[in-house]
Amino acid sequence: MSNLEIIKKFHYNETQSMNHNEEYLSAILEVETLEDLCEEIVKQWVFGITSTSEAAVYILSILDD
Repeated sequence: MSNLEIIKKFHYNETQSMNHNEEYLSAILEVETLEDLCEEIVKQWVFGITSTSEAAVYILSILDD
């Protein structure tokens, strides 16, 4: 799976959860790398995530659903 496919699938799953605001969901679509996605999750402080390594684990858990 390419980075872009992962980002799109992650965005889809986050949208379906209905737990996030439009600013966050729009920001996901603007990232181009997985590193940027991790940084955006930390920036938005999703579920109290404070590091990019925690964000990476969160991404993997979402994709596993």
